[in-house]
Amino acid sequence: MIMMAGIDYHLASIDLREQFSFTDDMLTDAHSRLKDMPGIQGAVLISTCNRTELYVSADDEIDTFALLCDLAGVAGRGGRHYTAHSLDVMRHLCGLAGGLKSQILGEDQIISQVKAAISTARELGAADSVLEVLFRESIAAAKKIKSEIPLGIREDSIVHRALEAIEKHGDIKRALVIGNGEIGRLMTKTLIENDYHTTMTLRTYRHGQTIVPPGAHTVDYTARYDKLNDCDVLISATRSPHHTIAAGQIKKDTAYPRLWLDLAVPRDIDPDIVTRLPGAVYYDVDALSTGESYQNRAEKEAQADEIIEKYVADFDKWLSYQHVMNGQDRKEFFPLFVSSRGRKALIVGGGKVAARRVKTLLQFEFNLTVIAPESLPEIHDLHNRGRLTLIARQFNDTDLDGVFLAVAATNHREVNQHIGKLAAQRGIFASIADNSGECGFLFPAVAIRGDIVAGLTSGGKSHHAVVQAARKVRGIL
Repeated sequence: MIMMAGIDYHLASIDLREQFSFTDDMLTDAHSRLKDMPGIQGAVLISTCNRTELYVSADDEIDTFALLCDLAGVAGRGGRHYTAHSLDVMRHLCGLAGGLKSQILGEDQIISQVKAAISTARELGAADSVLEVLFRESIAAAKKIKSEIPLGIREDSIVHRALEAIEKHGDIKRALVIGNGEIGRLMTKTLIENDYHTTMTLRTYRHGQTIVPPGAHTVDYTARYDKLNDCDVLISATRSPHHTIAAGQIKKDTAYPRLWLDLAVPRDIDPDIVTRLPGAVYYDVDALSTGESYQNRAEKEAQADEIIEKYVADFDKWLSYQHVMNGQDRKEFFPLFVSSRGRKALIVGGGKVAARRVKTLLQFEFNLTVIAPESLPEIHDLHNRGRLTLIARQFNDTDLDGVFLAVAATNHREVNQHIGKLAAQRGIFASIADNSGECGFLFPAVAIRGDIVAGLTSGGKSHHAVVQAARKVRGIL
């Protein structure tokens, strides 16, 4: 059973949407809670400036909006909202990804946000096969809508609406952009292309490399208040749960920009600046998006609906097939035998579990490396005998470069989880010893005799049963 619930700019003011906004940490926590709830097979959360929506695949009917309120920490029922069930969920999602439900018709950011939502749920182990197909087909429908129906024009995006606001105020030459995410980078790039002297704030990130648009100047995020006297407009676009600009931190006796544009939900810029700073003009996403009108909107939406219905019909056929097949006890994990010759296998960890995995993998033709600051003597002995490579240090992200198969078997949950996420992003098969739900493959019990190789698994549900079955298979062989 598929259902969804949400709020958007049609039903909720920005004040209420802020209460339903999820930071990255909140999304991680929410998906973790959802996947452990009885009766829920899969769940995906979408949280953007204009809406928050929860999609659920469940055994039985549930109050999806009440669940969304609980996840967001919103007391009561949270006001007006919308829901959908069964195929209407897909109709809604197709229209959403296609930009039909955006404040700015046909805007491009939403399809990327929908893709990011299912990707996040997948990485966190919350998405099931039904939601995977639902989102995949809805995104495909959205792409077809965008390719065949001219819904909007380049200027009709929140970034270009912000540019229009800047151009209307005139005599603005210097801009400060707070935020190095997708919207912040796009805003910076657009300003530079239109000959504005643009500075972007930067933070220090744990992973990856910060991307700075060509031509942009940079300043440390902590120096943002000092930079206010050197800009004519400030634009903030982060996912921070707190204000990036607090009105009380701005000194009235110093120069400050007269134009303030807030592209975030929850809002980055304290709205009190308009009362504390004489002459300040402030726009949030709702103010920037007002006045949208399209003479042929109804006609274009009807054309889009024709495309959507074709994808909905295909999805309905797929669901019907799944319903028939579900009675046949279908299995999630498929036994696939692949060549190990010369391929790089990595084990992170040096304890008993790692040693067992080493023993199994050495029966095949993998190029095996073990990384661990400390490891059992038997692993050291295998290294000394040239059977494997042992590197005595902590895991680094670059250790996964060129790896075909990885095993995370450390005593640290956060390290194992990180390896699982990184491997999933890179398309690497990974076994996470302390959480089968994070595995890209399940490490099997292996029985070998001559040219016969058998692998056994219970889908991560019963280690004891697998051990007993493996013994019986070895006895037969």
